[in-house]
Amino acid sequence: MALQPQGSAMGDHATESLPHEAEMLRFSMTERGAEARRAPLAPRLLLGISLGGLHAHMAARPHAHGVNGYAHWDMITGEKEAAGDGLSVCEQLELEGSSHVGRATVFVIWNLGTPVATLIGALEDYVASRGLDRARTFFWISNLMLRRGSKQQLEHDLATLDCFLRPIEAIGRTAFLLHPWGADAFRRLWSLWELYLSHHSCAGLELLHSGERGAARRGGSEHQLLRDRRR
Repeated sequence: MALQPQGSAMGDHATESLPHEAEMLRFSMTERGAEARRAPLAPRLLLGISLGGLHAHMAARPHAHGVNGYAHWDMITGEKEAAGDGLSVCEQLELEGSSHVGRATVFVIWNLGTPVATLIGALEDYVASRGLDRARTFFWISNLMLRRGSKQQLEHDLATLDCFLRPIEAIGRTAFLLHPWGADAFRRLWSLWELYLSHHSCAGLELLHSGERGAARRGGSEHQLLRDRRR
């Protein structure tokens, strides 16, 4: 089933979530969900992908040019259901011995309405502007990290991750893509949840830019935007 954003109301701002996210929260409150949260966090759940891996992933799917995060989620889900292997994208790359995966160093928050190409461009800018090693900086991106061979696999992974609190705490560094610029960057309900978890766990929070707000970045208005959203 294709996943489409669902609207809800929170104050004066519309928010978006996905059907599986509500299901995940319900499952996490069950006894099986509690057992999953108590389970050790498998190393595969802390894998991340490098910029080279992201480019290779998209180059292998030319039909996916221009897709956003929602369409990408559906595309990968379809691939995994067809393959029947039940592995996440990063897990499969690790089993193949790829150098493009490793323990995640940055947890990524993004609005799934954003084109995947825009996210990759922002991550390129992030790595370059901070002088990071592009081959050793591994990004935790949920679309590539979660097993989706079946609903049960997805539920178990999400509960084990404690709705993403555990990887955010373990990685200790979060990057939030401010796209689209302004209040719309906060439309996705799950992004607000991840921002809260990053603040709650004292993970370092940094901002990603899609390239359209260079002047604002230099002026520091993105920090004002975050402060405004906390009020």
